Amino acid sequence: KIGKTIAELEEMENETDNDDGLWMTKANKAMEKAFKIKDRESLYKCLWYESEICVLVAKSNLGKSILAVQIANEIAKSGKLVNYLDYELEAKQFQQRYTNEETKQMFKFSDNLLRADLSVDLELDSNGRVERFFKKLEELSKRGVKIFILDNITSLIDRIESGDVIIQFMNRLKRLKEKYGLSILIVAHTTKKRDSEPLRQDNLAGSKKLMNFVDSAFAIGKSLVETDVKYIKQLKVRYGRFTY
Repeated sequence: KIGKTIAELEEMENETDNDDGLWMTKANKAMEKAFKIKDRESLYKCLWYESEICVLVAKSNLGKSILAVQIANEIAKSGKLVNYLDYELEAKQFQQRYTNEETKQMFKFSDNLLRADLSVDLELDSNGRVERFFKKLEELSKRGVKIFILDNITSLIDRIESGDVIIQFMNRLKRLKEKYGLSILIVAHTTKKRDSEPLRQDNLAGSKKLMNFVDSAFAIGKSLVETDVKYIKQLKVRYGRFTY
């Protein structure tokens, strides 16, 4: 007899071990199981959700880091612990950016926002930086930190344009994400493009394979009509909807 009845398939599913059962689960049953799982919470608007690896991209000097810090602080103010992994600015540069030049008053961040000054790691070679990154990421994850913002991936990985390098990096990152239930926002650069061209997924600088691994992505663009206006555009969504 070619093929099997539904009853026979159900009997096979009951007889198989848990691993084999995953290959024999009916779509309706999978839907019922998933329905009982708690919906993911938004970390920042509809741009980034819990348990996602997300990427924020933009050209230089459009405010990627400023927006990333704003996102980090907004999440921290909601009561969640956030670790901002800063490969861009030294401690003094960060302090000056968030200090009023006239009054010398420093901005007050949420006490739930941690900032790792990783500019010192740039003295290591690329392999050393990456190994230290994963070591500290796992240590902090074990201590209960679940939300990380990496600014930026180009400073961490020298050969980001290499497909093999980015695949290995993202596979390690995804394993840690799944093991500890992490939410990770990666700040990255866009490729050089004409200002008149629309923002697309393939504008991500370096290996295009990075975009294949992330759950969501959004970009900062600059208006051609109103020169002082910037906008946010979603490039990839797996959970939620395209809103921007």
